[in-house]
Amino acid sequence: MAGVTKPVSEGGMGFLFKWNLGWMNDTLKYLSKEPVYRGYHHYQLTHSIEYAFTENFVLVLSHDEVVHLKHSMLEKLPGSTGDKLAGLKTLYAYQFTSPGKKLLFMGQEFADPREWIEDRDIAWGLTHDEWHRDVLESLRSLARIYRSYPCLYSDGPNPVTFEWVNDHDMMRNTLSYIRRNPWNWNGALLVVLNFSAQYYEDYDIGVPVEGWYKRIYSSYDSMPGEGGAEAEKDIPPLVSRPEPCDHYENRISYKLRPFEAAIFELPHTEL
Repeated sequence: MAGVTKPVSEGGMGFLFKWNLGWMNDTLKYLSKEPVYRGYHHYQLTHSIEYAFTENFVLVLSHDEVVHLKHSMLEKLPGSTGDKLAGLKTLYAYQFTSPGKKLLFMGQEFADPREWIEDRDIAWGLTHDEWHRDVLESLRSLARIYRSYPCLYSDGPNPVTFEWVNDHDMMRNTLSYIRRNPWNWNGALLVVLNFSAQYYEDYDIGVPVEGWYKRIYSSYDSMPGEGGAEAEKDIPPLVSRPEPCDHYENRISYKLRPFEAAIFELPHTEL
């Protein structure tokens, strides 16, 4: 039904928000597939943008999705435990950087592997496990970025605040897009998501502004062991090259790792 969050004075129902169940349903169906088959279902990831600004949506991963034999968020994903944990972090990065407000049900922030049952406590002890703690710390970083960059929370009904970089790289299971303010590139973010188990040594990304692109988040940042915070802290910004890529005149190249989500801050531009 259209107009759920449209003002009553304009013929709508006047609610503040509407759950985006289409986004939830399509995204979880996509992620339930083995990565080797996800390319054939790529449209399930990109379709929601076609209607993302028609209502004031909330992107929901609610209690309804982790009860009654539907599995926890972690167990919805295929592969090894490591693949599931990595894929879950990428899902959360996709949720936190897509248009719409956010809702995540308790226990899923640290990848509780069990379904929710109302008369049983959630597995709080897993927050002391370094791999489940990694999911929690990644989500904490995403929440901090969400609060710090208005382009992620002040989208409202304006489709200009979202711009695809590449939404058709289906056989590599990747997505890239930009969140921005409606007037310029200041405070804008570039988001790159890898939903595959493949490592892409030189992943080229088209960019709209020349300059230095500072990575402010990677789903590998808090990972235990090699590749964690200590290994990541000295990564320099990426400098653009004046070579056409996607639909832009410049590009950057990034070593995109399996199931990695990466967020870059765009260069500041003059008004």
